[in-house]
Amino acid sequence: MTLTGPDAAWFVHRPADTSTGLGLLHPDPSPSALIRLDSGRIALRPLHGLDLADFSPDGSRYLTMSIDGFLSVRELVTDSVLAQRHVDDLPDLPSRIRFDNWSFEYPALFLTDEIIMVTLAPRDYSSDDEHLLLSARSLRYRARTDYPTRRWPGPLVSAERSGRWLTHDHEEGMLRLWQIGNTTPPPASPRAESTPLDDEPMPGQIAFF
Repeated sequence: MTLTGPDAAWFVHRPADTSTGLGLLHPDPSPSALIRLDSGRIALRPLHGLDLADFSPDGSRYLTMSIDGFLSVRELVTDSVLAQRHVDDLPDLPSRIRFDNWSFEYPALFLTDEIIMVTLAPRDYSSDDEHLLLSARSLRYRARTDYPTRRWPGPLVSAERSGRWLTHDHEEGMLRLWQIGNTTPPPASPRAESTPLDDEPMPGQIAFF
């Protein structure tokens, strides 16, 4: 593999074993790959999908996105698609976003094994970006983040820890670390199993710390 310059590739942290993700600006044969050291040499395995965005906390799935508005979740072992949606086709997305001219902005993050956070930005710059929470099982819209700050806190940055993320306000020079509480609904009885996020409404207010 020949890289065209210092910004032609970037790493995507994977929280499992010794492999990590690699994104490529000029893909050949794929825009992303899984790499590891093997007897002192770099072993590369191309990943399917589009631009690599993140891995799930357990390392078993990966998230890809595209500039034309597609988001997909794939199984790492088989590269099979578990969920794939366009920005205009996210289930339960509020109509004010669905029918406006919005696009995905890099990066998208696995907050937990159940929740993905994405950034949607208006193409005409008429308002601030939106950070939305989606189900990692179906890419169903679950909630939007309503930050307790005076102004938009800035773009997403991965904190590389489940349930946490960073925002960076370039104008204020402010880096903030955020965390959400447990979003898995409690079991209905001591003998019942916890219900996956995708099967129950989100709590009306998720705790931010």
